[in-house]
Amino acid sequence: MSKNPHKQKIISYLIRHREFIKAEELARILGLSSKTIYRAIQSINDEFGSTLIISERGKGIKLDYDKYIHSVEDVEVRRFISDYSPIERRNKILEKLLLAAPQKRRIRDLFEPFYIGESTIFNDEKLMDTFLSPFDLQLVRSDGYLNISGSEKNIRKALAALIESKKIEDLTQFVSSPQFSNSQDVNFVRRQIEYIERQLQSDIPYPYNVNLFSHFYILINRFRTSQKRAELNEHLTEAELHEMQADPLEFGLCQAVIKNAESYLVCKLPEIEVYFLYQYLISSLLDINLTKEKSNFSDKVNHITKDLITGFEARYNGYLNTFGLYERLASHVKPMLNREKNGIVKKNALPGQIQHEYGAFFKYSAETVKDVSKKYNLF
Repeated sequence: MSKNPHKQKIISYLIRHREFIKAEELARILGLSSKTIYRAIQSINDEFGSTLIISERGKGIKLDYDKYIHSVEDVEVRRFISDYSPIERRNKILEKLLLAAPQKRRIRDLFEPFYIGESTIFNDEKLMDTFLSPFDLQLVRSDGYLNISGSEKNIRKALAALIESKKIEDLTQFVSSPQFSNSQDVNFVRRQIEYIERQLQSDIPYPYNVNLFSHFYILINRFRTSQKRAELNEHLTEAELHEMQADPLEFGLCQAVIKNAESYLVCKLPEIEVYFLYQYLISSLLDINLTKEKSNFSDKVNHITKDLITGFEARYNGYLNTFGLYERLASHVKPMLNREKNGIVKKNALPGQIQHEYGAFFKYSAETVKDVSKKYNLF
């Protein structure tokens, strides 16, 4: 089945409008000539091998919907109708709605590129609402429009989940993936992460670099897509400012990067964006000199680290004396507690591989983490 944009437009329109329509009226709506409409209909019917689009004198044309529904079971026809799977379709629409939130988008404009019927649209809406529910977000339908309502923090969490569903495991994938089509944005965000790493004299390893990238990429696209969002003036609270001032290096870096973003977007960003970025940065594992870091571990970090080691040793039935183990483990626990505090979820594609290669150690570690998490009421 050939991919002709005129044919796709005609089928898309007739899917949604079940009644007869005059070819001249359809031509006017789609911005095509009547001759183009007639030629496209003839070609569609020829390619389908039967009359998919019915024509009756005095009434006009309409889609034989039952025949259409039956035909889309065929793989080639389904490919003709859309290049996207149902999940990819819903994710692309969700991304548009989340980036624009709380602004409304016309339902017809959102779904038209996918050439699906009203029943499928209705089902998509239910599934999208199910996706949004755990983020305390709601899909609102009103007068032919859709929009997403909820807090800015939860909107960004949902956007991050969509990015994570694309299984990005390396920053280079952001550049090469067609799903991140704006290469200028991707390269800008990568430069900011590289700047942070240079200033900290530390690499930000996977998956923390991907989390940080996702947050900053979302920030850029939120302000570009949602004009209303750029008009907000969200100020830092005294508590938030005091928290950042305790980490002057990270605080200064976040201020500098947000200023770079303002120059890039040519707009003023709310003060709170500095704090949002700071939350992600302190929730990342940094390869900083661990001997300098040791004195910065809180009592809670120290208690959890000791319990993790002793819990594992009890299961392993042996003593762990690996050099630097305590400091390295504590350096993981510290950002983990920051993630819990800030509600940041870290996706990691490596546990399956680790479980396969280190079966017993993975089992002992998982059991120990479960016990310690319960003791300290974590996650």
